[in-house]
Amino acid sequence: MNKEPPKIIYIVPNYTKLPGKWLVCSGEDVNRNDYEYVRKITKPKRPHIVCLCGSTRFMSAFFEAGRKFTLEGKIVLSVGVCKHTDAEGGCGTEVISQDVADRLDELHLRKIDLADAVVVLNVGGYIGNSTRKEITYAERTGKPVHYLEKQK
Repeated sequence: MNKEPPKIIYIVPNYTKLPGKWLVCSGEDVNRNDYEYVRKITKPKRPHIVCLCGSTRFMSAFFEAGRKFTLEGKIVLSVGVCKHTDAEGGCGTEVISQDVADRLDELHLRKIDLADAVVVLNVGGYIGNSTRKEITYAERTGKPVHYLEKQK
């Protein structure tokens, strides 16, 4: 009853042929199943994903929160377009049509779908209609909802 010695597999980054993948090396040929197994067990854990919600009147709050969470190692999903013009207290330079605003609101719901948690940037306690809809959606889909400022 000869027992085979355990197979030693070395896992090293391979930057020349498979960027971002791992190269499996051993003293003998390694079949694809071994490679897939090793690749699965060495895959790094995905960072926590947060989705920022709030009025684009407070874009500086989005920038501050995005920076804070990014430095904590989180993936941050945020707004990409400021819907409010300067005259409305926002940072947008052009008026956005209602059709475009509706599409942006729908897109933000998809970001909530991707997130592990939602952070509401309720500056001064302000929560607008779009943000209320996002909070309701997040709660209905079981996402934890956190607030920048304590709810009154």
